[in-house]
Amino acid sequence: MKLTLSILLLIGVLLIFLSVIPLVKICRSDKQGGWRVLLVLIILFLFAYASILFLLILKVSIEEADIMVTFILLGGGGFVFLVIRLALSSINQAHELTKKETHNSLHDPLTGLPNRKYLSININETIELSKKNNNTFAVMIIDLDRFKEINDTLGHDIGDRVLVEISNRFNKVISKGHFFARLGGDEFALVIPSANSTHALSVCKALHESLAILIPVDHNQLTLDMSIGIAIYPKDGTNMRILLKNSDVAMYQSKKDRMGSVIYDESLNRNSLRRLELVLSMKKALINHEFELHYQPIVDAKSGEVSAVEALIRWPNSDTGPDEFIPLAEEANIIQEITTWVLNEGFEQAKKWSHDYPNLKVNINISTLDLRGINFLKKVRELLDIFAVPDNMLVFEITESAMMSDIDGVKKVMSELSELKINFAIDDFGTGFSSLSLLRELPTSVIKIDQSFIKNMQRGTDNAAIVKATIDLAHSIGQKAVAEGVENENVAALLIAMDCDYLQGYDISRPLNRDETGIWLAQHGSVANKGHSI
Repeated sequence: MKLTLSILLLIGVLLIFLSVIPLVKICRSDKQGGWRVLLVLIILFLFAYASILFLLILKVSIEEADIMVTFILLGGGGFVFLVIRLALSSINQAHELTKKETHNSLHDPLTGLPNRKYLSININETIELSKKNNNTFAVMIIDLDRFKEINDTLGHDIGDRVLVEISNRFNKVISKGHFFARLGGDEFALVIPSANSTHALSVCKALHESLAILIPVDHNQLTLDMSIGIAIYPKDGTNMRILLKNSDVAMYQSKKDRMGSVIYDESLNRNSLRRLELVLSMKKALINHEFELHYQPIVDAKSGEVSAVEALIRWPNSDTGPDEFIPLAEEANIIQEITTWVLNEGFEQAKKWSHDYPNLKVNINISTLDLRGINFLKKVRELLDIFAVPDNMLVFEITESAMMSDIDGVKKVMSELSELKINFAIDDFGTGFSSLSLLRELPTSVIKIDQSFIKNMQRGTDNAAIVKATIDLAHSIGQKAVAEGVENENVAALLIAMDCDYLQGYDISRPLNRDETGIWLAQHGSVANKGHSI
């Protein structure tokens, strides 16, 4: 019996002793004084248990009280061991949860990259280190071009997978010590310590090259471009807020000029506030239906009778003209939304006019960014189904310079649109340096001579010669020539003598709103009724 009780009591001693080790860990991680008091008490228990065990061994006979004390001490030792172990486990779980929450608060859940909050912390730390070591460093904002089209067309799941793939590609070319973060959506940031503008541009080149290979997603092979803005500390800012703002300004300039990468310069910031306000105003104008379509007639040069109208967007509540807000809309990636609005309005009006003027053409200006959009062809098909516009009534005008920026992609989409009975006109011809062979390949039927040549015809023979040569060129490849910017009868007479097919300009009519155009057509619409249109 003595041996059995001694073993049981020894187990109690061991349990108390084993409780000391986790309690020491708790005391190191949790600085509350109560744990230290408990540690002292357990050590005292340990000495008490050892003393009782020693006395039990020395005893000659065992009494009932010895048995009770042994089991009480065994249970007490087990209780203390279990409580301390559970306490340590709870504290460890709490620490892990806190660590996980801290990590989640500083990282993007999709890509696992640091987020905007962590980026701010890193930039502030890099500023302090750079001050101490008298170093420069680069802050880069990276924005993917036309990523919204992937989400809209293929779905957000595909978009998320593309973002993960791009993040992985970027991580492979980013050196150790660089801080790479996702700011949200399709926007990323990169901090390069101890870097100047030359070093930053070399990193940009590597990032662009990483996107040169098509991105395979399911049955799709996707390609993406990006725009990068670079700010250098301390030249372009001495605090986190200014560095991020200026790199963002440079990024938008890169997107506007399609430069790939742009280093911030003070001149970029002069109009940034107005541009930001204008972008916000355009978005509100779309929501509040503030835009209007005006229509400028295009007439037969010989008969003077209407053949087509060109739809021109106007913003009556703003002092900003389309020459300013349309390029900005392209830069800010909202041109597709504006084009969708124009298409809705233009298709609906074309359907209404088709009853009274079955051969009238309605010309609509299209951006090259629209043609490059994944969703554009689908949207046109949907609107044709909705409004049932008669075949060959619609003409999409595309500037010559826009076509030249992505000729292969533009040709493909134009061919698909031609199958939908959409006609095409080359707008602002003479400014984009397209070749004759290219003109033969495109499914166009009209060449619109840029108004800069028309307006200057009377000032010298060179412009008149260019206009005459362009008209002859159009006829030689089976296309019609339209002269834009005809502002007086003398210019109109010169163009008629040159055998120009159609005239457009203030001498014919200024752009008119929908109701005014209806009245104008009622007075001049005989050609549209007879079927002699463009």
